[in-house]
Amino acid sequence: MKKVLQFLLIILSILLALYINFFYLQAKDFETVRNLPQPILTAIIGFLAIQLIKRSIKKSNAWYDWIYYAGLIGILSPLLLVTSTADWLLQLAKYSALFILLSPSLELFFHFKEK
Repeated sequence: MKKVLQFLLIILSILLALYINFFYLQAKDFETVRNLPQPILTAIIGFLAIQLIKRSIKKSNAWYDWIYYAGLIGILSPLLLVTSTADWLLQLAKYSALFILLSPSLELFFHFKEK
């Protein structure tokens, strides 16, 4: 039962990460990532909640469980840094969103490798 729940949480986190990545990769200007729409913010909060639930279920954390922090810092940096339009922040947000997808993808890979 525990493995099934872990698998479902991994799939849900991959779906949310794909949704977040799609938004950031489609962003054309800085204002788009500066003023995040409510569904994207909800997806980010949902992704974080799933990560916290997975941490409480698992006995120990692997090295890939910490990768999503890099992506989280990158995608939220345009919201946290007060600056005028900065192209480097847009690029940072776009490419660091991939780290959010990398963490659950590696977790899925190692989940199947265990069996």
